[in-house]
Amino acid sequence: MGLSGPTCVSRSLSEAASIEILQAKDSHISAPGAVEVEAGMNYRSRGPVRRTDGVRAIANVRLHTVVKRYDVDQRRTISVREISFLATGKLEWGVDYWNQLRLFIQIAETGSMSRAAEALGQSNAAASRYLAELERRLSVRLVERNTRRLWLTESGEAFYARCKSAVAEIEEAETAAAAATAHVAGNLRVTGPLSFCMIHIGPLLPLFRQRYPDVIVEVIAANRYDNIIDSGIDVAFRTRYAEPDSSITVRRLARTSRAIVASPSYLARRGTPTHPDDLDEHDFLTYLHTTYPKDLHFERDGETITKTIRGVASANEAQILRQAALGGLGMLVQPNYLHYDDVRAGSLVRVLRDWKLPSIDINIAYPSSSYLPARSRAFIDFVIEHFRAMKFEQKWTDRFAEAGS
Repeated sequence: MGLSGPTCVSRSLSEAASIEILQAKDSHISAPGAVEVEAGMNYRSRGPVRRTDGVRAIANVRLHTVVKRYDVDQRRTISVREISFLATGKLEWGVDYWNQLRLFIQIAETGSMSRAAEALGQSNAAASRYLAELERRLSVRLVERNTRRLWLTESGEAFYARCKSAVAEIEEAETAAAAATAHVAGNLRVTGPLSFCMIHIGPLLPLFRQRYPDVIVEVIAANRYDNIIDSGIDVAFRTRYAEPDSSITVRRLARTSRAIVASPSYLARRGTPTHPDDLDEHDFLTYLHTTYPKDLHFERDGETITKTIRGVASANEAQILRQAALGGLGMLVQPNYLHYDDVRAGSLVRVLRDWKLPSIDINIAYPSSSYLPARSRAFIDFVIEHFRAMKFEQKWTDRFAEAGS
């Protein structure tokens, strides 16, 4: 980020710490023994930042990878969350932006400005102002309304899908500190697709048990989306972006590409396709729980092609189709997490590598709550930690696959 005008450096904090101020629109910022920083500058300094007019300044302090809100006048940490530093008139923490996001989520879920304002303890006037400020900040219209109803624009729908999980993650971080010292125990009900549970949840259970011996895990493997609340589910693994119930929080775990694979024996017998049009001559194994199991949408360098494939067998469980593909019955179209090890071992071969199919997000869904049970929080964090350590998203994306998976 470029700097202009006078700057200063102080070594009064450790070398690992720095204070960063963005979009400073105030002419009263300075550091000890330094000249003033002029309005409109982007400023970065090591050491406490002072305002020359005596008004308290608040900055984000980055210490290693931990971000803390730091009151530079009182010299104390206020909270451990990374928050945008908005400097408009007086330097102040981005509380308004936080309220704007929470309000927008409530509007999306209630379909009403007044009900959203009531849920957050805001006046209708404040709610309208927050929404207008958020739209102005994003330079896009999020909500349309008339005298009878209110609805999200296409941009609003897309923003809601992503910001809900982000806000939920921040809220959960605040409860995580309290939960960290709580005793983790009790029964935990987990659900997800059968193949996913077999490959990625089952192997984790012994490790989770070692860390949390007082948690009893019950896994309900099912290739359907049961109602989480009605079924008493604590944690669910999903491959859809949102839940029909607004009381469910959805958080992305990993992204996986999809690919067409076949056994070496099948390809030796039927040939290897080099273009999507070649698929007309091939047999496929189709998964019944896909919305349109026989329609494939390809993309390469801006070119798109839709092909309708010929199915010779179908099943409601991917492991059945995987076994049939290993036996040479036909080609299989599934997320990379299902056949990654088979491709690495050479048991299945990926075809049409330069053509991409739409990717899939694997999400964690769970009941929204101000106080998420410690056992649920522990399991969610454990799975996320494992997925990051194993770098599954890298392994399952086209970039990694093209590197030789």
